[in-house]
Amino acid sequence: MTKATLSWRIGAPAAKIWELMGDFNGLPKVNPEVVSSALEEGGSIRRLTLPDGAELIERLVERDEARRSLTYQIIEAVGMELPFERYEGTFRVTDDLPGESSVLEVTGDYGPDDFSLEQARNDIDSFYSVCVEGIKKRLGA
Repeated sequence: MTKATLSWRIGAPAAKIWELMGDFNGLPKVNPEVVSSALEEGGSIRRLTLPDGAELIERLVERDEARRSLTYQIIEAVGMELPFERYEGTFRVTDDLPGESSVLEVTGDYGPDDFSLEQARNDIDSFYSVCVEGIKKRLGA
């Protein structure tokens, strides 16, 4: 698999960012490119609806409250083509300056093995930069 990691510094406490990002069903709160999120199968599956009606169906792999990290997999894309076959993403929120700023780090594992590292970084940056702006707006950071 191709693995890419990016990070952003945000002027807000890690606990506040985790309240938003750690909610597996809360993506529409920080990303306007996600119209809605619905949990299925007891909360282990989320169905994200995009503005054009396409959907991403994702599985929660692990949520670690103590580490402020969440790992998920895209298991199906409905109404859209993805440039990769497999994706597993992990994000983690850590303190930078405790109580003042934090770092959001995102790692994406893509398949097939020959998936472009540049494309992987662009995908992560495109999606999560919107989330970072949403977090800043909601928290006034």
